[in-house]
Amino acid sequence: MRRSRFPECGSRPIFFRCLGEAVPGRTFLAEEETLGKDHEVILSYNLWTRRYDGNAQIVGRTIKIDGEDFTVVGVMPAEFQWQFWSGERQLWVR
Repeated sequence: MRRSRFPECGSRPIFFRCLGEAVPGRTFLAEEETLGKDHEVILSYNLWTRRYDGNAQIVGRTIKIDGEDFTVVGVMPAEFQWQFWSGERQLWVR
């Protein structure tokens, strides 16, 4: 199990089809559920503005999460918030 400094959540493509679209970028694609094509990340708006200064150029770049490379595919809008008992999620990984 990966440990992250940011609260994260593993997600399937249908999760975002039901709950929202990423702007900028996109949400997860069905083909990214294939082993080996599953190192994508979607950032929360809060994390994007705080850590990456709201720079849209982050989409398509690789960032490290717990020592592993993940490609940023999108950023969720400010009004999208998803909480678990442990708090607000800051990123979603696939």
